[in-house]
Amino acid sequence: MAEIQIKKEKSDSPVVYKMSNALWEEIQTRYSFQAPNPYEAKDFAEDWSGVWIAYDGETAVGSIALLPFEGEESELDLMFVSKNHRKQGIAEKLLATVESFATETGYTSIKLRAGEPQPEAIAFYKKMGFQPISSFGKWKSDPTALCFEKTLD
Repeated sequence: MAEIQIKKEKSDSPVVYKMSNALWEEIQTRYSFQAPNPYEAKDFAEDWSGVWIAYDGETAVGSIALLPFEGEESELDLMFVSKNHRKQGIAEKLLATVESFATETGYTSIKLRAGEPQPEAIAFYKKMGFQPISSFGKWKSDPTALCFEKTLD
């Protein structure tokens, strides 16, 4: 494994769609449903949002995205690390990159949604300082949603 590099990519780039599709396949498997991928590049195209890809050499192995929620709150999305690259610190690097961007952009917190079929993600977010919160935004009516928030320093 080469040193992992994190790079901000255009939200409509092929590599972002590739990682979004990989995440969506895993979500559909874990939650036992089939539906079109809801990823919309335009949601992440503004200066106050973005998509970052983790590369092992030339190979994309992870992704993370951030977009505005309300006021100074932001929402995490597209958090994914390929199965062969998990437990190697890539998720931590991706999250640190987004937290730095969020702080520089003026966000005071990051919210996210996970669910029971994602126990590794829930454990990771708790380890990284995210606290459970009530469902928010589009997740309010989702009975499978487990939501978290981290206040940024």
